[in-house]
Amino acid sequence: MSNITADKAAQSQSPDTAAGQVKESVGNAVGQVQEQAQQVRGQARERLSQELSTRSTQAGEQVRDTTTALREAGRTLQEQGKTGPAQTVNRVADQTERFASYLTEANGDRMLRDVERFARQQPWAFTLGGVVAGFFASRFLKASSQRRFEGNGSMQQSELPAGQPFDYSASTGGTPGVGGR
Repeated sequence: MSNITADKAAQSQSPDTAAGQVKESVGNAVGQVQEQAQQVRGQARERLSQELSTRSTQAGEQVRDTTTALREAGRTLQEQGKTGPAQTVNRVADQTERFASYLTEANGDRMLRDVERFARQQPWAFTLGGVVAGFFASRFLKASSQRRFEGNGSMQQSELPAGQPFDYSASTGGTPGVGGR
């Protein structure tokens, strides 16, 4: 009788044991996925930081060239006796010099932290900056796609059989010059 009781006990524990093993397996798998996701995030952030460091140094050097040109313009204005505009240009040159120094000296991690801090402190300004950047990016893409379209349009015109005009009514759903556009 004790054998029968032990079998019943084993049978009654096996679903719980199986469920526990499944939970443990799922928990282990979730832990591994989270660990891999953290590694991927870390690698992506490291790559972004390195690229940002490289590009910002290049941009800083270009801004320094601009600063040099601004300082020369300020000297020229000073020589011409235009002290007010010369002072304004010199102040702008000072600001661009500080910005160039930041770009060349700061590493990518510092820049990312600065952007994150700014986004937390000034969320509306950060959002507005993103909208403005998105607007200019969309205008740039639209202009470049329009040039590509115009380039392709000339090829499409030449693909028409000679002597046969384009049927506008088929493309606009009506007579030429009416509707469609």
